[in-house]
Amino acid sequence: MIKKRRLFTPGPTPLFGSAAIELSREIIHHRTEEFRKIFEDVRTGLKYYLQTEDEVLVLSCSGSGAMEAAVVNFFAPGETVAIINGGKFGERWLELARAFDLEVVEFFVERGRSADPDDVVSALKDRPDIKGLLWQDAETSTGARHPTQALAERLRDRDLLLVVDAITGLGAHQIETGAWGLDVVIGASQKGLGLPPGLSFLSMSQRAIARMSVSSRRKYYFDLGPELRAQARNDSVFTPSVSLIVAARAVLAEIRAMGLTELIRNAAVMAEMTRRAAQALGLGVFAAVPADSISAITTPAGKTSQEIIRPLKRDFGITFADGQAELKGKMFRITHLGYVDFVESLGAIAALELVMQGCGLPVTLGAGTGAASETYARLTREGSRNAVS
Repeated sequence: MIKKRRLFTPGPTPLFGSAAIELSREIIHHRTEEFRKIFEDVRTGLKYYLQTEDEVLVLSCSGSGAMEAAVVNFFAPGETVAIINGGKFGERWLELARAFDLEVVEFFVERGRSADPDDVVSALKDRPDIKGLLWQDAETSTGARHPTQALAERLRDRDLLLVVDAITGLGAHQIETGAWGLDVVIGASQKGLGLPPGLSFLSMSQRAIARMSVSSRRKYYFDLGPELRAQARNDSVFTPSVSLIVAARAVLAEIRAMGLTELIRNAAVMAEMTRRAAQALGLGVFAAVPADSISAITTPAGKTSQEIIRPLKRDFGITFADGQAELKGKMFRITHLGYVDFVESLGAIAALELVMQGCGLPVTLGAGTGAASETYARLTREGSRNAVS
């Protein structure tokens, strides 16, 4: 039987067709007017994608590189930051902060739960020494979403930087960087943009730029000051990921033509139909407040995630992601980011039913796909009515 390879991992995600076309072309040189015009278009497109007029820098590194850049440029050794730790990537904020000699106030969140804005605001109330709050919009390891808008509204008048890892949130959640007063928002190419890994980007408010300008920390590759000046001329300090930037222009233009709200709505619909299907199959959704970017589905009792993941890939060419760290073997994670549509999402659910049946689990074929189709029909009808009104 023919088996097409289909990625349902939280990153990399499936490539947009326009990205694949651009990546097949001959490479161009980056110190040319041709590339500078492309770079200008990408930076403009990213402002739309992040919903901001703030400066947006493009870095040739993974999203973790942009997280490191935020730590080393906006906070000095010995300063204190608060970090919401709800999973593996909250832990990454902790590791980065401590690696660069910051004092940390940790808000630990039970895995699968979301931060409570009241608790965070209360804890920060009498701590004027805290210079920033760092968190994930969506915690990729658990499928949970933190309340980015509520945190921003409650804290933006405080004298602290609001730094959001939105790597798995952008393109799936409404994130209004400018309107909400977020100081630094971080993204990466291999998520909602449907590009290969290798690019990251971050927005910087005027407050963040002011903090950066007085930073005395020694840095080199991730020194955003020279990068800010270079990118204002549509240039870069170091050799950029040329082909990825060329492809990013095409994808950002495609998203602009589609409309960012439509991309976000697509993720929401795919997420809800997947969650409904899982429940119809007797599976649990791990997160109490699930993100729309990915669904973390708990494995059936007596089974490990690999007993589901391996036959899905072997028999159907479908790749789900395992859990991470202490959650490995206990869940599988399904993406709804970027270039994912109804037909392939429904096909993945049908394949999941067959694999579960093959594992000896009591599954009625069609239960999951039926729930998914009903959910899709209901949500798209509601969307159409809302669009007309």
